[in-house]
Amino acid sequence: DRNLGIRLLHWVFYAQYPLTVLELRYALAIRPNSRDLDPELDIPTSFIIDITLGLLTVDHEQQTVRFAHLTVKDYLAQNAVLYFPRGHSLLAEAALTYLSYDAMRREAGLKRYVFEGSLRPFFKYAAFQWGHHARQQSEVQIFELAKKWLYSIHFDHVHQLRKQVSDDF
Repeated sequence: DRNLGIRLLHWVFYAQYPLTVLELRYALAIRPNSRDLDPELDIPTSFIIDITLGLLTVDHEQQTVRFAHLTVKDYLAQNAVLYFPRGHSLLAEAALTYLSYDAMRREAGLKRYVFEGSLRPFFKYAAFQWGHHARQQSEVQIFELAKKWLYSIHFDHVHQLRKQVSDDF
């Protein structure tokens, strides 16, 4: 699927640091305005390489995804507006959607769910980097999404957990 390949490249290009394979798989399973991860978008690791036609590679030692060669990143940087017209917006939207999931406040609370449940792999990136991506873009809908999240109960849960675990990650 071409769109999925472009989204993969988009994430690797704009991410603040090299994402692990698992973080990237979670990031791709987030749909805008959704209430939970889309299980149909859980892609196998080998598919990451195949769908991007070898432009990305997996560093098996670090378990991170990166560009196969620096020239790929350089080319995309020169043509970012063409290939990634939403820039940081896509990442900000995904992080804020993820942090707004109902699962963030289920059962015994956020800490238990994040550490024992299925949301943990992408929590660190979303909780610590959403603001960076939101500041780097100018879409009104992203600012509205951020404002809605900041005034929600989800923000309080995430903020408390973030303070508790900043050194643990």
